[in-house]
Amino acid sequence: MYKIIRFLSLAIGMLLVTTAVSANETTITYRETEVILNGETPTFSFISYVSLGGGISFIDDEKLPYAEVSSGFQLAPWIGIGFFCAGNPLSNFEHANFGIHLADKQASYALMSGTELLFTPQAERKIHPLLRLAVGGVNVGYLVDLDGEEGYEQAKDNRYFYASISTGVEMNLTEHLRLSLRTGWRFVGNDYTLGLQEGDLSGPECTLSIRTLWKTALD
Repeated sequence: MYKIIRFLSLAIGMLLVTTAVSANETTITYRETEVILNGETPTFSFISYVSLGGGISFIDDEKLPYAEVSSGFQLAPWIGIGFFCAGNPLSNFEHANFGIHLADKQASYALMSGTELLFTPQAERKIHPLLRLAVGGVNVGYLVDLDGEEGYEQAKDNRYFYASISTGVEMNLTEHLRLSLRTGWRFVGNDYTLGLQEGDLSGPECTLSIRTLWKTALD
């Protein structure tokens, strides 16, 4: 658990994802300069979400900490679409000893990004099923220290196809907050890299995440 917490902090910094979330409804009003006759201005609204999670990926008999962030929109109460970023360390980093020696180079990583689809049938129930499909790419590589001083100045990586499917349950903690637990399988189309054989980065994973939703209305 301590490794997951440390990598969660590291991955968030690497992905540079900063999102301001409000649990309350946000209303944005646009003032018209022209007079509207015979009717009122129509209202448009949509539901947004942001999710933060972590877990374990099982790769080549090793348990790797996993961090994930995503953001998107609810197309309907039972389906959402969004963009995700996630990552695994494949070795130890400077000042971050995860006890991982999967890759043959230090400061190695796998960073996934792409599109996700969330299916939550019976979402009005306190506990309901969850199905997640994700498709995108994964950058597999390592960081390089060019000047011999603290920190890294360069990243060398290759991008491969990535897809995953997972299922689980989601719990409505409040009207705006949901907790989910899911397990599934990911496929990574990597070739030989960093001492890893073709397809070695594929495998099962387990994720615990929290998701907040809010409504934005445009008048």
